[in-house]
Amino acid sequence: MKNFRSILLVISALIFASLACGSVAVGIVTPTTNDVLVNSVDTQEPTPEMSTSVPSEELSQPTQEPTEDFSDLWIEYWDPKYGYGIALPSHWQVSPTPMEGYGGAMITKSFDEEFFLANSIKGNWIGGQAPEGAVKLDFVGMEGVVPEKSLEVAISDLLGSDPETSVVLSTEVKTIGSQEAVLVTTARPPNMDDTTTSIAFRLSPETILLVAAYPNSALFSDDVQTILSTLVLDKSTPITKPTNAPHPPLTVHNQPSGMATATTAIAWYGHIASNPEGEPYEDKVVLFPSGIGEFGVKGNTPELEEKIQSVRDASGEAEFVHLWGVLYCNIDDYNNCQLNVERLEYGDQYTVAISPVEQWVGKIKSMSFNGTTAFVFELSGAVPVWYGLSAGDDQLIQEQIESLANSDTIVNLWGDLLVGVDDVNGTRITVQRMDPPSPGDLPSSAACDSGYMGVLEETIDLITYNLEIGNYYPLSYTIGNPFVIGYWRSEGVTMPREEAYQQLTENYLPSPDDVVIITDPDQFPDLDGMPLESMWGPEVDVAANLYSKGWGPEGQDEAMIVIARCSQNGQEGYFWYGMLYAMGGFE
Repeated sequence: MKNFRSILLVISALIFASLACGSVAVGIVTPTTNDVLVNSVDTQEPTPEMSTSVPSEELSQPTQEPTEDFSDLWIEYWDPKYGYGIALPSHWQVSPTPMEGYGGAMITKSFDEEFFLANSIKGNWIGGQAPEGAVKLDFVGMEGVVPEKSLEVAISDLLGSDPETSVVLSTEVKTIGSQEAVLVTTARPPNMDDTTTSIAFRLSPETILLVAAYPNSALFSDDVQTILSTLVLDKSTPITKPTNAPHPPLTVHNQPSGMATATTAIAWYGHIASNPEGEPYEDKVVLFPSGIGEFGVKGNTPELEEKIQSVRDASGEAEFVHLWGVLYCNIDDYNNCQLNVERLEYGDQYTVAISPVEQWVGKIKSMSFNGTTAFVFELSGAVPVWYGLSAGDDQLIQEQIESLANSDTIVNLWGDLLVGVDDVNGTRITVQRMDPPSPGDLPSSAACDSGYMGVLEETIDLITYNLEIGNYYPLSYTIGNPFVIGYWRSEGVTMPREEAYQQLTENYLPSPDDVVIITDPDQFPDLDGMPLESMWGPEVDVAANLYSKGWGPEGQDEAMIVIARCSQNGQEGYFWYGMLYAMGGFE
């Protein structure tokens, strides 16, 4: 009898995978016959996060009756391990089920690596939402099923065998194409609202095929319904290619120029405008004053997207709005950036609330506003947003503001932010404290606008997990820019992020079979009595160190991984600053 707890852990990893700590690496099997038709594949691409909201709809047929024959847009796929066959859109990417090992999954996607990199950050889709038409399917083989059990009972027993990991909420027997199937919905404790719906088929008396979709709602899309309706269990039954057209290939309109970045937007003031007809992007936000920036814009919920569209090209009180959210850049949208909106306010819709300003970095300017002299705080960074500035009743702070205005001096600011007031850009920061910045707060190549993680423990987990499984892509957005390599008892080098990532993957990183990662400082090497923190400049805010063995081509080298902290606009970020590298080890 097989170990069904092990099966469940594998299935749970596939169904409930979260990419905050990396992705599951999938091996590729090259078919030995002409039975498997596949496109080019890339198994190192992180898995997109899934949605958990799934409608209850029939899966047996596509929702629209085709008017033309588009069967030439589909290909036959025969799984080399389990022998089932399906029809797939010809442009989809396929990673066949590995022939070796117990169980395994065939993975197919409607997008390629270029599209994913252009629309994601930190291994997740921008704003946590897959673009329209972006679908990933996992076809998971589950072996050792008790033949006497019905499909409904068997899949319920498998997915519900460990109630601490997965709870089966409901099952429903359906006919999909010519096959009996079970629609099974599970929840992941302790959050019972974290649900996933999958489809189970019986390939043989002892084997179940479980199909999971990412995002989960895509399980009920026309393309997925059509694919599942073509399933045949073996080559004695031919695959019938659909005659309806699949969703067209997903393409990158605006080629990103580098790795994706993320910047927090707080009460940014601008106008929502439509792009000219024929442009690939529908909306943009034009920030005020003119010249600060123009970017693509999207609501991160259907309600916010509808609200954005309602103020598009508006006049009157809706002509200028305040926006909160995240600005993603080096992605596929207008001017290579997209402001993903989490909150939008204007007119009489403002929420009367004071927001804290903590250690924001910027400069002070003066200008004429409503016939009087007003002061403005201009944020440092790629998007120099303006906020009205006031000292309140504090005469000492007022003197500081006046003396620093238009001096190009960078300051740290603490205070309270009000939005929707009669001041510059409809905002006012009432200053409580203003200091010169520390070296770590100055804008630099290691600023927090590079997609770094906001929690130290998550940064450590991401680096550790992906080194242990040999999935190196997520490290590409975690390493510093520049990245520093210090050689033990020798000189070091500093290099740009892209070059550093290439050097790491080609010459330094350990194999998952050899790597050992130690977090306990008591087990770190002595380093000739030199403290780690003293090896880097005073501008480096070291947050943690990791000691790792098994590095280099032969697995004989060792490294001290340095995780640093950065701060920008009151937001902290953590990143892999560099490493101390010892060829042959530190002993």
